[in-house]
This record gives sequence, structure tokens and C-alpha cells, in this order.
Amino acid sequence: MLKMGKELKNKRGMTLVEIVMTLVIVSIMALIMGPLLRLTVDLIDLKIERSHLKEEGTYALARMTREIRRVRDMESVITASATEFRFYDVEGDDIQYTIAGGAITRREGAAGTTYDLVDKVTALNFTYYYSGTNDVLTAIATPAVGAGAPTDIQFIEVEVELTSGTHVVTMRIHIKPINFTTEADLFI
Repeated sequence: MLKMGKELKNKRGMTLVEIVMTLVIVSIMALIMGPLLRLTVDLIDLKIERSHLKEEGTYALARMTREIRRVRDMESVITASATEFRFYDVEGDDIQYTIAGGAITRREGAAGTTYDLVDKVTALNFTYYYSGTNDVLTAIATPAVGAGAPTDIQFIEVEVELTSGTHVVTMRIHIKPINFTTEADLFI
């Protein structure tokens, strides 16, 4: 028994100074690492939010592209403004894209079904182009449209801006409707 008591006496624990120094070092490390970890988490959140916005924008632009490419003919464009495009597709359906209440809305039929294609939209812009001499694209300020009148539009640029909090994603695509042919197209 006596031997065991001597062994315990000879073993020393940590002193108060060692414990305080350890706490100081760990605190300094936490002060340095805390902001770095927070920055990493914020960057990951930013990447995820931008990714979601891009997915939504890609979906909307893909759907719009698919349908706008199927405009029936050059006489089938009803409305072509900076924020609205309305046309008849190859099946004769009346389709309209516009921005309303922070969303891109798609309407099918003159008084038909309307639904939001994508929300969080801060801007939807249509720009219309004509391929003039030497195949140089020229923007059309006021496209010729209307029932039975052929349009002068040959290409359509759609730009969508989506916003979530402080994150902004702008996406743009150029579309050539497959049934928009001119005499110049026939001799290429």
C-alpha cells in the first residue's frame, strides 16, 4: 500500500499555468478559424443558391426555346414587345410569354391556361433581329407583327434575370424559329 501512495505522489498533474496557456491557445485558434469557417459556409450557400437560380433559368429558357422554335410561320407572330412574345405554334395553339408578378408566365389559348414557368424573375427581355446584308444581325426596334401580316423577325434573343436575396443570375439565348425562312435562306 505504501508503494502505491509513493507512485501517486511522484506523478504530477497539469499546473494551473499550463491549463490557462492551453485555453489561451485554443481561444486564439478559434478566433482565427471561426471567421474562416463562416466564410466557407457563406461561399457554399452562394454557390448552391446560384446553382438553383441557374437550374430554374435553364429550365425556363429551354421550354421557351423549344416552343418559340415551333412558331407556325412568319404570319403567326401576334405580339412582339420587349417584355411579351405571343404567337401561334405549328399545332395552331396561341402561346404567350410575358413577365408578371416576378415570374415568367406562359399562357396557352386566348383565354386559356396561365401558369408561372419560373419565379424570382426581375427582368425578361425579348430583342428581335433581322439578318440584313452580309448576314449582320440588326436589332428591330418595332417588329412588324399582326394577324396575317408577315413579320420581319428572323432571330429572337431572350434574356432572363433571376434574383434571390443578393444573388443575381442573368441568362441569354438566341432563337431562330425553324419556320422563319426568307428568300435569302433558300439560296444558301
